[in-house]
Amino acid sequence: MLSKHFNVFFLCTFFSISSNFLHSDIIVPESVLKEINSFKLKKPIYRTKSEAIILLEKVIEKVNPSAVELCKKTGLNIEKCNWKLEVISGNQFNAYASGDNKISFFTGLVRGVYYEEELAFVVAHEIGHHLANHLNESRSRSIIGAILGAALGMEDGYGIDAAIIGSNLGSLSYSKKQELEADAISIKILKDSGYDLEKARMGVIRLTRTGPSRMYSVFSDTHPSGPERIMWFDEISKNE
Repeated sequence: MLSKHFNVFFLCTFFSISSNFLHSDIIVPESVLKEINSFKLKKPIYRTKSEAIILLEKVIEKVNPSAVELCKKTGLNIEKCNWKLEVISGNQFNAYASGDNKISFFTGLVRGVYYEEELAFVVAHEIGHHLANHLNESRSRSIIGAILGAALGMEDGYGIDAAIIGSNLGSLSYSKKQELEADAISIKILKDSGYDLEKARMGVIRLTRTGPSRMYSVFSDTHPSGPERIMWFDEISKNE
C-alpha cells in the first residue's frame, strides 16, 4: 500500500539499496564499527515522567504535519492518521507500536537521549510501522507460517510443534525489512519536519550501544544489527 504513494525518487532509492540490507551476511566496514565504539555521545539528560511527556508531545506536534501528509498518501482512513501516545514508567531504552494506532514509550528512552532529534527518530520510526501497515503484515505472515508449518509437520506426526515453529519463522520473514522500512520513513518524516539528521543519527549510534540493536546480525534476529542500521541510515539520508 505504501509503495504506491511515495514519490518516485524516494521509492527508487529505497528499493535499489534495500535488498543488500536484508541478508545476515552483509559486510560491515571496519570504519563503521570503529565509529560506533569511539563516537563521543553527549551525556543523556535526565527527565521526569512529566518532562518526558512534554518532550514527546513537542516531538509529535513537530512531526505530525509530515507524518499525516504521508498517511493521507497511503490511502488510509483519516482516523488512522492520528496516533495515540502512551508513556510507560520503566528503565527500558525502547518504544513500540501496537494496535489502535498506539505508540508506547518507556521513560528510560526519553531519559536516555540528549538531543530532541534522537527521540524524534524513534517517534517517527514507530509512526512508520503504522503507516506501512507492519502490524497487520506480521500477524498475516505469522498465521501463514503456522499453517504451512503444521501442514509440513503432519507427515511426521509433529503438527503442533511444526505449527509453532512455522508461526515464529513466518513472523520473522520480513521483520528486518519492516524495521528498515520504518527507519526510511522516519528519515523522510524528520527531514520534512526540519530536524537535523546528523543529530538523529547519533540516536541510532546510541541505540546500537544501549538499546535492542546489536553489533552483529544472525538469521533469527527480528531487527537489523546496529551497524546495518547506521549504514542504512547513511544510504537513505544522503539520497533524501
